[in-house]
Amino acid sequence: MITKPNTHYCSPCRKLLPVDRFSPSGMSRPSGRCRTCCAARMTKYFWKRSGLYTSFDQWLAAKTSPCDICQKLERGTNKTGRRRHLATDHNHTTGQVRGHLCNDCNKGLGFFLDSPSLLRLAATYLDDWNKKGLGH
Repeated sequence: MITKPNTHYCSPCRKLLPVDRFSPSGMSRPSGRCRTCCAARMTKYFWKRSGLYTSFDQWLAAKTSPCDICQKLERGTNKTGRRRHLATDHNHTTGQVRGHLCNDCNKGLGFFLDSPSLLRLAATYLDDWNKKGLGH
């Protein structure tokens, strides 16, 4: 295959792409998959690992539906301007998938260390503050 300077061939999508579309492989050349193909491969692997879905399409539908906490669609966008998919929330100790969350809710759980007791304390704090009439 004839290549142009600063380009590399992606085996899965069979395209000659700019080198910056590939992740470094730790070798003198980029990996054999562009970032898009790498993400697609990891996505397909993750839905199988979760054990919650019988097909990739079912998993993808869950990722494009409303957040399991706030019930809103993901508002954020990626680098290309497309709407982000929901994050796959999981237990960091067991790896068990819990559901799908928007970026805000996913970060919120992380900031509270996935601790229900800390989240309850935070909710009580806000409720108490609002009862004083200062929250409106």
